[in-house]
Amino acid sequence: MSTDVSHIAIVIGSMRMGGAERATLNLVNGFAEMGIRCDLVLVKTEGVFLGELHPEVNIVSLGRGRALFSGFALSRYLKRIRPQLIIANQTHVHLLTLWSRNRTAKNIPVILNEHSLISRNLKKGSWKTKLIMFLAHRWFKSANAVSAVSQGVADEFVNNFPELISKTTLVYNPVVNDELIKKSYENINLPWPNENPIPVVLGAGRLVPDKDFKNLIEALSMLRIKRRVRLVILGDGPERDELMNIAQQLNFGSDISFQGNISNPFAWMRSCSMFVLPSRREGLPMTLIEAIACDCPVVSTDCQSGPGEILNGGLYGKLVPVGDPVAMAKAIEETLDNKGIDFDKGTALKPFLVSSVCENYLALIQKLLSEKSF
Repeated sequence: MSTDVSHIAIVIGSMRMGGAERATLNLVNGFAEMGIRCDLVLVKTEGVFLGELHPEVNIVSLGRGRALFSGFALSRYLKRIRPQLIIANQTHVHLLTLWSRNRTAKNIPVILNEHSLISRNLKKGSWKTKLIMFLAHRWFKSANAVSAVSQGVADEFVNNFPELISKTTLVYNPVVNDELIKKSYENINLPWPNENPIPVVLGAGRLVPDKDFKNLIEALSMLRIKRRVRLVILGDGPERDELMNIAQQLNFGSDISFQGNISNPFAWMRSCSMFVLPSRREGLPMTLIEAIACDCPVVSTDCQSGPGEILNGGLYGKLVPVGDPVAMAKAIEETLDNKGIDFDKGTALKPFLVSSVCENYLALIQKLLSEKSF
């Protein structure tokens, strides 16, 4: 696509390990590879993904550490540098960006990139949630567009902000590129010796209740009555000790390994027998897409939202009810027996290619720029 888009600012809290951060990494790198100047504006200049940025990406540090204190710094940046358009990620950064833009640079279009189910992502009833939702209803209407990362996220967003239905559009996260595939072929050492082929199931994500790794451990403990399987979990979080105790209680301790946060999950996806997503809720689970790209058979809960869209209603991998370890154990067993489901991987992955998503964003950006009034 030929484009007159030359300078984009993308604002996010930090570049720590996380889905929104990895998607931002892929997006800024994708724009940079297309020759578009891209400023990555950070509330906190920290995170493992900083080391993976394209050399042409310009890091802008607001230097305040919290979104609450970063408004004037962002206003100064916008007034001085004046990018053509801003893409803002995460609810607190949405508010920060709109306040700053409305204060000093009203003619710069803003896209709010929504990654999660906003009403479920905030603690119900707290004063902070009430304040955020009050400000969101007041300020979000000044955004020029909202890009939701899945249809489920778009539907939930519009349900909370019906006044923004005409501005809300589906733009999937950028996930798959050559770098992902290259990294998937790197060598890893599984935490057990190479003995008789025992299937290794992989899970990945933050160890918190919404990811429901307890359900996965229970499902595999049921399956182990019939056959021996092992489990590797990538990621860290407050539930780590509890999950380790559950595994020990289920006599699963010797065949489960918690690897913590790692920079290259893709090599694990290619090396393990299958990938399982046991979540209670998601926005768009990138790990599910990444596993498919790494030729790893998948099973997922049919949670809100994302898995059903990614797996095309179960055509690309088995979907099971949320919180049902019996159904999950059965799906895992069938997937191991059949080595997954046959499908056209190119068709499944096309919506999530970094190149495709960058083109989709450029089309939206061109539309907004053509509508901009000075």
